[in-house]
Amino acid sequence: MDNLISQGLTSKPIFGVYLGKSGTNDVGDDKKLSIQYVFGGCNSDHINGNLTTVPIDSSDDNLATIFFFTDDIAFNATSLYDTSDNYYSAYSISYDISRFKPGNLLFWGSTFNVPASDLTFEEDSFTCTASFAYVDMDFTFLKVGFIKKNYLIISQEISETHIVPIK
Repeated sequence: MDNLISQGLTSKPIFGVYLGKSGTNDVGDDKKLSIQYVFGGCNSDHINGNLTTVPIDSSDDNLATIFFFTDDIAFNATSLYDTSDNYYSAYSISYDISRFKPGNLLFWGSTFNVPASDLTFEEDSFTCTASFAYVDMDFTFLKVGFIKKNYLIISQEISETHIVPIK
């Protein structure tokens, strides 16, 4: 961001991130991944709702393949689905996700929709592990699939992210 600002390409140390889908692929199937970064602002064409402000830290962690929730968010998720605690920060969940309704989970004071297909992480012949776990921390690691369904506006100046569902 410093280089973009010093070159006069943007004046604000913020950027919007869209990892959604658009159009069809070259064989007419499904939609293809569309990645968009907007430096110095956001693309309001992708925003559907109110922004939720989420504090961020400066750690070097990357996005996760599963959610790592604070205890209260994890409890909210487990109350929606018939899960059992594995006692190593993870949960067992039913193989049959067709019976799950999309979850409306409460994060940072706002409700976000999590599709049933995003609820399972790993299956083998004996168990099915939920795509969320709990951690004894005051912050949450977001699953990449969650980011694909929400628009992010990241501010480096004040160390916060705004999250909003995409259109």
